[in-house]
Amino acid sequence: MEISRFPAYPAMNGTHLMAKTGIFIQARTTSSRLPGKVLLPLPSSGKVTLIEQIYARLIQVCGTVVVLAPFEDDKLIKYLSKIKIPCFPGPLEDVRERYRLAASYYNVDYIVRATGDNPCVDPAAALNTIERINQTKADLFSFSNLPLGCAVEAFTKAALFCDTEDFVPEYKEHVSLHIKHHPEKFHIIHEKHPSWTKDHSPRLTVDEEPDYHVVNSLFLRLGNNFTMKEIAGLYEEEPEFFQSNAGIVHNYYRKEDIIKQ
Repeated sequence: MEISRFPAYPAMNGTHLMAKTGIFIQARTTSSRLPGKVLLPLPSSGKVTLIEQIYARLIQVCGTVVVLAPFEDDKLIKYLSKIKIPCFPGPLEDVRERYRLAASYYNVDYIVRATGDNPCVDPAAALNTIERINQTKADLFSFSNLPLGCAVEAFTKAALFCDTEDFVPEYKEHVSLHIKHHPEKFHIIHEKHPSWTKDHSPRLTVDEEPDYHVVNSLFLRLGNNFTMKEIAGLYEEEPEFFQSNAGIVHNYYRKEDIIKQ
């Protein structure tokens, strides 16, 4: 599919800094709450799938954008091959190992973590995330105030591969959790992005059926190329537009791990 470039915020460091950056999208078709969601049409009136929308947004940011799928997910792997979206398979139960294998294979120094839940991911904010982790020399960087589903996080390959002594099983599923749990060991920065100034924000991730309805309505209303500014305008003018999934509680691992991404 073709999608026009999003207007990016002024570059802080220049795109040459992305030479060794990879954007990796973790995805699978076996989600327990909404199985097969990554292959749902978005918008529902078209033939473009949710995973294609995510890829189309992020390929504007960086030349290396790859979907990390489980070895066993033949349905997703075959589909991605058919539509010519790069796919790198890895262990189903150890998502962090998927990222480690991909980081080594693609020989990147910085990893941007995106997920198959978030078709509203903002390209400009993703670009700014890459620029800021380069500029600040952080081990992990993210914008903490964007609507859930619009942000990404970035971390260094060194931090991804750094094992801590207090390993817990959740570290396999939550790729960067071992970094976030050790601020004394890693340089972690969470900042507010200037594009979102509101105290509250809509839920724009797709985890359950009501989420899909809200995001689908957003694509039907604004088209494929909507920006954060357009989301903010709609949220201010018609807050009721986003109400049907507002009561869903996101499944975070622990309260202190809440990062809006």
